[in-house]
Amino acid sequence: MRLSESIGKNIYSVSPGAILNKFKGAPRRNTLFFEDIIANYVKACEEAGHASEIQKIGQEWLSAMTKEMMIQPLRRMPPPLFINLIWERVWKNLGMVTYIHVKEEGNLTKLSTGEEVITRLIGENHLATGSYMGVFNALYGFHFDCKSADQSKESCEYVFERKDEKFEIKSKTKREYLRLNRPGIGGGNTLKSSLDSRTFLLKEKNRIYFRGKSITPMENTILHIIGNYSILMERIPELSYNFFKDIVEPDTTPENKLRLIKTLLNAMGYGVINIIVEDDRLLFRIKNPPYGMQIGEDNWDFLIYAIQGYLWLINEGFVIEGVRAPTKNSNVLEASFTR
Repeated sequence: MRLSESIGKNIYSVSPGAILNKFKGAPRRNTLFFEDIIANYVKACEEAGHASEIQKIGQEWLSAMTKEMMIQPLRRMPPPLFINLIWERVWKNLGMVTYIHVKEEGNLTKLSTGEEVITRLIGENHLATGSYMGVFNALYGFHFDCKSADQSKESCEYVFERKDEKFEIKSKTKREYLRLNRPGIGGGNTLKSSLDSRTFLLKEKNRIYFRGKSITPMENTILHIIGNYSILMERIPELSYNFFKDIVEPDTTPENKLRLIKTLLNAMGYGVINIIVEDDRLLFRIKNPPYGMQIGEDNWDFLIYAIQGYLWLINEGFVIEGVRAPTKNSNVLEASFTR
């Protein structure tokens, strides 16, 4: 099923600032992100010697999500059957791969993919291997090692070995995750309205594009985990600025640049955005931001640093003045920027 059909049939329910995925279970919050920014962040971290941490991030992310979000009937399926029949359908529908297939040979699990997200832009990376390890950890309940990874932008072949050691991971409960991620009430555009207005374009292989650049489903837990690992966070504004400066016309007025980032974040599921302008200060008030499944603190630093890089299109002097996380009494994330 195409993504457009999923939205039309309300499998993906969209509202201002939120995207709910109702496929096979309770509605859970999805977000989208600019694939180039996350891919080049992964590349920068690996080039700086942080490949093992990037692999752990991927593993923590998808082991937690797979463990908590699978419904009971799917848990009873043999893992290869689940991946080949269910998981492939979901990931193809979201434009994250063109195909995915698993087969078992003893304690070895062999995985083949086509044009997988992130890898299709930067080639070899450990985020992919860690993510698949996390899925297998949760499905089998054992630790896995990656014995080999033959990765190219077009296709990948992996061999994972199941160990005798039981695997466990702590995370939020499904109930808590869904409670925190309930969409609020507010105005503004949605993913559907942005597709209808052609701000976003849905093209071949079910991929969403903004001005020629792909926007990929990136369930928000991974960004919280990256924030908590805090690796090379200072590079994110630069990566964000370099991404946007090539697709936002330099003569666009500051007002229209702010209007654009508000439109994008609303449609991509990051909450209902309100931007308050006070002389040389900008305050982003994000109502009902997306929370993560991870057991650690919720951490929106990746998003905030990416916003800072975008603001450099207006003035390269913008710095982060302060961040106020949501509280029990106010589910609003605030980030202020000054120049």
